[in-house]
Amino acid sequence: MTIAQKKENIKSPCRNICKITADTGLCIGCFRSIQEISVWKDLTEKQRSDILLLIEERRNHAQD
Repeated sequence: MTIAQKKENIKSPCRNICKITADTGLCIGCFRSIQEISVWKDLTEKQRSDILLLIEERRNHAQD
């Protein structure tokens, strides 16, 4: 498996609802920061997985 293929295993969590809120600094659609969004294409599978875990935590916290 090439590096390019490995990066494609975990797809972007983008939901095409792109709006960063001023209070959290996170996108209301995918719960990523601007930094996380901008570097997504260059991240390793591990880094993407780590961000997905953060997203899950953020979503759970937002529902509280």
